[in-house]
Amino acid sequence: MHLCPFTHRSQGANRPENWASYGVPMAEPSIPVVLSSPLTPIDTKVLEVLVESSGRVVGRNYIARQIGIENSVARRVDASLVALRRTLGPDSLLTVRSRGWMLSPECEESARALLK
Repeated sequence: MHLCPFTHRSQGANRPENWASYGVPMAEPSIPVVLSSPLTPIDTKVLEVLVESSGRVVGRNYIARQIGIENSVARRVDASLVALRRTLGPDSLLTVRSRGWMLSPECEESARALLK
């Protein structure tokens, strides 16, 4: 029985592999890699609302109205908040249960710099 070497840890899934031994050529990419902006336009608008509301808790509906997506999927704001946490750090947004979110005071300066 032949198992793929990448299927399970016991077969070496976490081990760095030499692809040449598997017959897969390691070619250099011919297209240059272009790094995109860390935030989408909607993520940037959500960050702007949080920066403008510095020191206040803002809810999902308020953010959606401010950025103009109130008729869109309600969870789109949540996806933007996840992207902001990835960019600014896990402690950048404070969650106030059943009320909303606010930008942490320690993170305000870096958030403003990201908007520039």
